[in-house]
Amino acid sequence: MFAHLLALMRMGSPIACPTRCVRCRRMITVLMVALVLASIAAPAQKATAVPSALQIANIQINVSNVGLYEKFELTFTINGTVATNPSFPYDPSPPAGVPVGVGISVEGLFSPDNWTTVITQPGFVYQGYERRCLGSDPDNGCLGGVEWLYPQGDAVWKVRFAPQRTGVWRYRVRATDASGTVQSSEGTFTVTTSNVPHNHGFIRVSPTDPGYFEYVDGTPFIGVGYNESFDGKRFTYAVDAGMRRLASGRVNFLCMWMTGSGIFMAPWNPWHSHHLPGEGGYFNPASLTYAQAYPGHLVSLRLWDYPDPSMENRRNPCMFQGFTSNVSVKPNTTYQLSIRARTIGVIGPRNRTFPDYGLTVRKAGWLGDTCADPAATSSASTRLAGYANGTTDGWKTFTSTFTTGANEFFLGNLYLILENTTCGQAFVDEISIREVAGGAPVGPEVLRKNRFAYHLYFDQQPSWQWDHLFAEAERYGVTIRPVVLEKNDWIANHIDWDPHNIHRHNLYDHFKTFRDFMDGIPLNNGRYADARALTSHPDLRALGQMDRVARRGHLWLHHRQHTWRNSIDNVSPTPISGSVTIPNMAAGVYRVTWWDTWQGAPMLTQTVAASGVIWLFRSTVLWRAT
Repeated sequence: MFAHLLALMRMGSPIACPTRCVRCRRMITVLMVALVLASIAAPAQKATAVPSALQIANIQINVSNVGLYEKFELTFTINGTVATNPSFPYDPSPPAGVPVGVGISVEGLFSPDNWTTVITQPGFVYQGYERRCLGSDPDNGCLGGVEWLYPQGDAVWKVRFAPQRTGVWRYRVRATDASGTVQSSEGTFTVTTSNVPHNHGFIRVSPTDPGYFEYVDGTPFIGVGYNESFDGKRFTYAVDAGMRRLASGRVNFLCMWMTGSGIFMAPWNPWHSHHLPGEGGYFNPASLTYAQAYPGHLVSLRLWDYPDPSMENRRNPCMFQGFTSNVSVKPNTTYQLSIRARTIGVIGPRNRTFPDYGLTVRKAGWLGDTCADPAATSSASTRLAGYANGTTDGWKTFTSTFTTGANEFFLGNLYLILENTTCGQAFVDEISIREVAGGAPVGPEVLRKNRFAYHLYFDQQPSWQWDHLFAEAERYGVTIRPVVLEKNDWIANHIDWDPHNIHRHNLYDHFKTFRDFMDGIPLNNGRYADARALTSHPDLRALGQMDRVARRGHLWLHHRQHTWRNSIDNVSPTPISGSVTIPNMAAGVYRVTWWDTWQGAPMLTQTVAASGVIWLFRSTVLWRAT
């Protein structure tokens, strides 16, 4: 689990500050603007067993009757757990470096035969969100607008299951943490034949021909699609509009970079820097360090504002969120802002016209590489917290409150800044924004990736967005092949045509043409082989397959001069004529259907007699023999 972090930048080595800073008198932390300082005890890293108060409560099911291969979902709460990290399973003997017993394992148990057979599905934490399209029409994908997402209610647990057998099923929920194991009472649901036309079950390698995929009911899976992405500023609305376009072209297969949403670990996280280069050549720097870490968290975010020789004399006084993902808030709402951090030798001010200095938080537009200079930022931003400076006594939590404006749905860019300093470093473990009610913070976390020990949890907002994407894909019969790990593999992710050309020129009908032609061809029956078609003209190419047992096949006839280059250059191929011969055909009469590859429809049907071979006399079309 921790190996991925080795790719992070090497930061945080003890650095001697500039000479003028060393001569400066160290200053104790100054707290401004109603900043409250409080110590937070380190969480226990080994949960101690106590008399079990673990409970599974409020189990709800999405349906009592579900179609075969469709989603059956359990939603419930877990109470009384001693687990300190619900993203980790319970493990009494984890690998080295992973704390013992801090997690919880939640599972759904399912049986179609009164518990003779038991299928176990893992549970997961789920945070719901309210969404709105601001500044545009949601029906056109919120094009030109922005998606507003806000956590709705407390997080719950879910288990999802797709039954592969009809009849009455039984279910239970089981939870295990360091205090013990509990199990819910039994429930039942009924599985019937699915009424969804495109629902054929899971995809597998065909047992009759491993060169093809098929659904579990034997229907061939012929994936037609490309590598796709959706605008992060309006993600779920872009998904809605995109899936409708895909359905119009019968696109049924997409490769997508789930890793780009930053659900887990550091790559593509929503925090950005004005000073550090991108990691891996293309994604935003994490600015993490092993040098200082909250107990059990391994890493923290580092800020500094002096040339660091270990970082090619770079500085990084600011990190901000909001550039690639919106920081959503409610208008006229009071929030508590809290930061768990420590400062070491933070001295200032650099600009004595502005006496305040240290670690602070601002909301702003684009501050650029002068983000730590109060002369440039004080009038262009709003400070949301006081200043922490000097050297703190370990990790401290600093809190403040702020209230949003009447029409404020976003914070713009939220900046963590080591402002106006001449020396020192700040290390941040967590920054949190939560609504205030009754003088106390309530409700779920508003910020994305608010804890910098990214390896310890999953980010709920992009998880919810992808859950929406998968639901829409299921609705329209689109299979998603997600890239879940950051591989930086140029070849694997650049084997398709630029999808923006597909969007720009509305080329979805070409996918539909191919799908329509391939419908009803049982490629996975194990008998299709190279047609070995021969042509009488060197510029005529014939590619295809034949099932010589069932006496059916298909060919693509192509003029070799009809290339992308010639099409772009408006070079028309010279018309040709010729014949196509298919050898080793059983004697008989065949029905041949000629397809127009541009219109995607049959253009001619004829009968052809064969005696060992078939001769055909058209070109630049698709051909099917049955």
